[in-house]
Amino acid sequence: MSFSGNTKASVSSLPPERDCCASTQLRAMLSYSASFDEKGLRFITETPEVSDIFTSLLLICTDTAATPEMSEKKTVTTYKTEITDKTSLKKLFSLFGGEKNIHKVNKELFKCEKCASAYIRGAFLAAGFVNSPEHSYHLEISSPHADLAVDTAVLLSEKIGMPKISARKSNQIIYYRESALVEDFLTFIGASKAAMDIMSEQIKRELRNQANRQSNFEVANLGKTVDAANAQINAISEIRAYGKFDQMTPQMQMLANLRTEHDDMSQKELGELMQPPISKSQVSKILSKIMKFHELCKEKK
Repeated sequence: MSFSGNTKASVSSLPPERDCCASTQLRAMLSYSASFDEKGLRFITETPEVSDIFTSLLLICTDTAATPEMSEKKTVTTYKTEITDKTSLKKLFSLFGGEKNIHKVNKELFKCEKCASAYIRGAFLAAGFVNSPEHSYHLEISSPHADLAVDTAVLLSEKIGMPKISARKSNQIIYYRESALVEDFLTFIGASKAAMDIMSEQIKRELRNQANRQSNFEVANLGKTVDAANAQINAISEIRAYGKFDQMTPQMQMLANLRTEHDDMSQKELGELMQPPISKSQVSKILSKIMKFHELCKEKK
């Protein structure tokens, strides 16, 4: 099962805390169904646990019994619940205070502080998707009803953070792409494990990026060190060619010989080979003197 499917399965196992929360979650799942109007209800999901919680809430909240129909196409299995009889539909409409309210959030029907979480949970279970954090951070809820999408976005902005809304074909898409907001959304609806998975992936990415930056820094420094060593070796070779090598101080000559013999050594390592050993900063000063002496030799030549 996909990351999104596993998240929905996990959230589906959370029972609503109160009767009002159960009704609120069911209202969201009805509003975000594949279709829901005077002609009937059609609820479709690829997650069996979502189908189970939907039919359970129907029975608990409205005493409406429904049996999902399972169908398989290639690698996709879907569970479809349909209700068309007028009596059952009337019971469902009564949850909203009438048919004209079925595609609104209806916050006035929230009876406790947990109802908002129940509503968003139901909307996500019915029409939501969350991408695996290994690929990108993306969570969305889709609906063909603009008023419902706007109402939901307002509710999300109050409880989690302002989402973005865009149009995709005939649907309105409410979405988050920031990892922190995706984490907050999942935590708010009770999907704590999925939120932790996203947080863990974010930490891994930051560590990988930090390691890459450090590696790039070290490679760049290594390149500079190699270039500097080559320049020093070339300068020492030209000093020899000019016949001026013996005019340098004994310490400069010793370091020049070590630099030529050990072109891959760092300044610290060269200093340890000197007799007596000297510090890295002293090696740097002596190499600078050698380079200046080389410039003087070139000018005189």
